[in-house]
Amino acid sequence: SVDFEVISIGFKKDANGVDYINMPKNGIKNATIPSGVSSFKVYDDGGAKAKYSNSYDGGLVLTAPDHYVLQLTGTVTAEVQVNNTLDYLMVYDGGSTFAQKIGDKYGSESGENIGTLISSGKQMTLTFHSDVSGQRDGLDLTATLKRDIRSCDIANIDDQTYTGSAFEPAVVITYEGTALVKDVDYEVKYSDKTIVGTATITITGKGNYAGATSKTFNIGKATPTVTAPAS
Repeated sequence: SVDFEVISIGFKKDANGVDYINMPKNGIKNATIPSGVSSFKVYDDGGAKAKYSNSYDGGLVLTAPDHYVLQLTGTVTAEVQVNNTLDYLMVYDGGSTFAQKIGDKYGSESGENIGTLISSGKQMTLTFHSDVSGQRDGLDLTATLKRDIRSCDIANIDDQTYTGSAFEPAVVITYEGTALVKDVDYEVKYSDKTIVGTATITITGKGNYAGATSKTFNIGKATPTVTAPAS
């Protein structure tokens, strides 16, 4: 028999003080991330040590606090036969399985790495399916809260006058009065920066921040310089 670790739905701490939650075998349950939890493990109903159940059709809707998004990483070890993934993880960008799919049928016998998945808002839905036989080690996932870059204050950019050269004005970003650091907390990319019109700065969160936003500034026509002819 399989030694299942029976755990109720909800956040708990393991013997090392690591926060975790186990996905239910059936039904999709809401899981609001408690205050003080910034990163946690996500397992199937077998927990960290045992294999998942057969006939699994369960899920979690993870909900972060306001102004945060969710980052998901980890591996899925699941039954595969002749390149056919029988048991698998699905990931959706929102609070239901009707949201946009951002992770499709993750699972391999050796443990498929899901890469880095980031929600566009504060909710992410995970589901796991298994058939009637062939249990494996299942989910070993880590969910991490990232500050949504869109919740930060971005100072307005002064208008520029066309010179023919590229304009890349510095961006000043703060959160609750603390300045963010370029290339540590965010990265920037400039577009339409050499022509008259509206230039755009795309700002992408990095490190403890995630998501993307933009800021625009104007490049105006230069005033012609008229020189009177010599008399």
